[in-house]
Amino acid sequence: MTFLEGLHRVLIVLTLAMAGYIGYGRLIADKKFSLKRFILVGVLSLVLIWATWYVGTSVNQ
Repeated sequence: MTFLEGLHRVLIVLTLAMAGYIGYGRLIADKKFSLKRFILVGVLSLVLIWATWYVGTSVNQ
Protein backbone atom coordinates (compact mmCIF):
# COMPACT_ATOMS: atom_id res chain seq x y z
CA MET A 1 0.00 0.00 0.00
CA THR A 2 1.37 3.37 -0.97
CA PHE A 3 1.14 6.53 1.08
CA LEU A 4 -1.68 7.89 -1.09
CA GLU A 5 -3.72 4.70 -0.74
CA GLY A 6 -3.36 4.85 3.04
CA LEU A 7 -4.26 8.53 3.06
CA HIS A 8 -7.31 7.78 0.93
CA ARG A 9 -8.53 5.17 3.43
CA VAL A 10 -7.99 7.55 6.35
CA LEU A 11 -9.93 10.29 4.56
CA ILE A 12 -12.81 7.91 3.86
CA VAL A 13 -12.97 6.98 7.55
CA LEU A 14 -12.85 10.65 8.58
CA THR A 15 -15.63 11.52 6.13
CA LEU A 16 -17.80 8.70 7.48
CA ALA A 17 -17.06 9.83 11.04
CA MET A 18 -18.13 13.37 10.14
CA ALA A 19 -21.34 12.02 8.62
CA GLY A 20 -21.96 10.10 11.83
CA TYR A 21 -21.34 13.23 13.89
CA ILE A 22 -23.84 15.18 11.78
CA GLY A 23 -26.40 12.37 12.05
CA TYR A 24 -25.91 12.11 15.82
CA GLY A 25 -26.40 15.85 16.17
CA ARG A 26 -29.71 15.59 14.34
CA LEU A 27 -30.91 12.65 16.43
CA ILE A 28 -29.86 14.06 19.80
CA ALA A 29 -31.05 17.65 19.81
CA ASP A 30 -29.81 18.49 23.30
CA LYS A 31 -27.67 21.42 22.18
CA LYS A 32 -28.97 24.77 21.08
CA PHE A 33 -28.51 25.48 17.37
CA SER A 34 -25.21 27.24 16.75
CA LEU A 35 -24.64 28.89 13.38
CA LYS A 36 -20.87 28.91 13.97
CA ARG A 37 -20.80 25.14 14.62
CA PHE A 38 -23.15 24.52 11.67
CA ILE A 39 -20.86 26.43 9.29
CA LEU A 40 -17.70 24.85 10.71
CA VAL A 41 -19.04 21.29 10.38
CA GLY A 42 -20.39 22.04 6.89
CA VAL A 43 -17.11 23.47 5.62
CA LEU A 44 -15.08 20.67 7.22
CA SER A 45 -17.38 18.09 5.63
CA LEU A 46 -16.97 19.64 2.18
CA VAL A 47 -13.18 19.79 2.59
CA LEU A 48 -13.07 16.13 3.67
CA ILE A 49 -15.25 15.05 0.74
CA TRP A 50 -13.11 17.05 -1.72
CA ALA A 51 -9.84 15.71 -0.26
CA THR A 52 -11.15 12.14 -0.40
CA TRP A 53 -12.16 12.59 -4.05
CA TYR A 54 -8.84 14.27 -4.96
CA VAL A 55 -6.66 11.62 -3.33
CA GLY A 56 -8.87 8.87 -4.77
CA THR A 57 -8.39 10.18 -8.29
CA SER A 58 -4.63 10.42 -7.68
CA VAL A 59 -4.50 6.80 -6.49
CA ASN A 60 -6.49 5.49 -9.46
CA GLN A 61 -4.36 7.11 -12.16
